[in-house]
Amino acid sequence: MGMNDYFSKSQNSVKQIILFIIKKLVLGLIISGIWIAVVLFTQGISDTSITNALFIGGIVLVVIGCFSFLINQGFFDIVAYNVIRFTNFVKQYKDKSFYGTYEYTKSKEEKRKSTRWVCLIYLVPGLILILASIIYLLV
Repeated sequence: MGMNDYFSKSQNSVKQIILFIIKKLVLGLIISGIWIAVVLFTQGISDTSITNALFIGGIVLVVIGCFSFLINQGFFDIVAYNVIRFTNFVKQYKDKSFYGTYEYTKSKEEKRKSTRWVCLIYLVPGLILILASIIYLLV
């Protein structure tokens, strides 16, 4: 592998990471935007409804960020592995790509290294929305 091959691969991975971050950020903003719109539509536009909308939108993003962090730390690996095993049992699928939960969690650890800080994509805008709702409430 030459030096040019190394740089082209690293540039592609950086582009993929940036594209991944942008997709997740847009998804988070769409989800919080929907919640803000729902709250404003149901309560009407007033100071209280704007504060509620910002706070609920922020809380939704913070909860998604916390779950993203837990998933990335491997908190639900055993549950995911058992769901895969159950669906393979129901479908009578005989492929044994993993022999146990240990191999499954080790294979997932390699994939998680590139998406370690995905939770920040949800947590930062969520905390900004919560802070904005508190500031709007106080002003």
